Amino acid sequence: AFAASEQSRSLLLLEKFQEEVPFTALDSQLQAKLATMREYSSKVTEQEDSLFQLQQLLQQDNGAIRRTKNKIARYKEAYFILRENLKDDFPDYHQRRYQVSPASIREIQNVLMPNECMLEYYSNGNLHWGFLITSDTAIVEFLGRVEGLPDSIEQLVQAITSHHIDRISDPYVAHQHHRTFDRTAYWLYNFTLDIFKPHLKTHVQLVPGEALAGLPFEVLVTDSITHTGIFNHYPFWGKDHVVAYQPSATVWNRVQHLPRQTPQKKWAVFAPSYIHRSLALSAEPNDSIRYGKLSSNLLEAEMVGKLFQNNVGDSWVNEKATKEKFKASAKNYGILHLSGHGIGYGNNGAYLIFSDRENTPDKALLYAYEVYNLHIPAELVVFSACETGVGTLTPGEGTMSMARAFNYAGTKSIVSTWWNIEEHSAALIFATFYRTLLAGKRKDEALYEAKRTLMTSSGKLSDPFFWAGLKITGNVRALPE
Repeated sequence: AFAASEQSRSLLLLEKFQEEVPFTALDSQLQAKLATMREYSSKVTEQEDSLFQLQQLLQQDNGAIRRTKNKIARYKEAYFILRENLKDDFPDYHQRRYQVSPASIREIQNVLMPNECMLEYYSNGNLHWGFLITSDTAIVEFLGRVEGLPDSIEQLVQAITSHHIDRISDPYVAHQHHRTFDRTAYWLYNFTLDIFKPHLKTHVQLVPGEALAGLPFEVLVTDSITHTGIFNHYPFWGKDHVVAYQPSATVWNRVQHLPRQTPQKKWAVFAPSYIHRSLALSAEPNDSIRYGKLSSNLLEAEMVGKLFQNNVGDSWVNEKATKEKFKASAKNYGILHLSGHGIGYGNNGAYLIFSDRENTPDKALLYAYEVYNLHIPAELVVFSACETGVGTLTPGEGTMSMARAFNYAGTKSIVSTWWNIEEHSAALIFATFYRTLLAGKRKDEALYEAKRTLMTSSGKLSDPFFWAGLKITGNVRALPE
């Protein structure tokens, strides 16, 4: 059952990680074919993002949607035809790179630490299962038949992200959001986690699957709530568990074995200032994006620079934080901290906004599909930008987010965002995160300690809106010496 769950997860991402396997010098004809395959893979991602946006905008299938679906089918077909041709033309290469079976339970157990477990969910229609693996046990549980699971998750996230807005303008509405959160967070805990409670470890590698892809598990509560809105007293599951989110157990297993590279410089911060606060995407009157001024990202950049002052790095801020500079230099750094605006559901997919000094979208907007064609072998990328961990949900591949694009580009671990994060609380979290990380802790532990500081604090910062919007993916080991 576990092998069936793993069989169709993150296929293109897994193949990309296989490219990190060292090979001897490659034939020029083979290199050309691989370059074409990478191009087709990027086009598939770009068109899947476009398809999602069309389906969001249009209530029924039409010519544009059908044409986009046809493009996706053609690119996938061309990709797999080329891959099959490699079997005949370069059999040794094909076997080493593409004949990769899903990780076995024993392989996962060999990598897990004694205080760590893998928790993976699998759904077939309205039927849901969970798999829990520790270093010495493996459990499978049928969770039940449930309809509308994504709707419940959306309701939970909306309750988190809406009630802080209504707290002043309409306290009654805010209270209703609190009640919705209390009820839904407890129900989802009972459905997803309670059955595994006796076997869970403190450190959890979580593979949510498609049905649970948008769920920030740390906000789930382990008991019914009696005092609504007193968040520092809530029994959040995340208080006692260090959580990382993974696309699949097989990808997670591969990431643990990728070679670590020695970067030219330890770190870089990109923190643009915004002059125009809007960009016209085309000549159409209403085809533009608007964004506000950020008041804390430059202070955040200064803070990160001071924490890394004993290491060689660069701060690219204000008008120097350009898309062009990022694309040219990202490959040179071990840690990248990106503090600015991000959008998870743009018309052409997820994107980041760099300096808008030239007031043209091609100079300011870095789209996820562009990142797929970059090489960014960083040990860690941290997004202090909105919606970088969400995006199109594609069957067999997962969430096509900005974070996934960086994962594909070679980044070992990524801190990304579930929603539009509040910049002042994010700055507090990142200060604790980096201090803890530089003290030698694992990356997931550093993020856990930073979030728990707010989670257990008195006052408004214990509200999950302020601390639960960040998650970590990938290799969560401590930074290399």
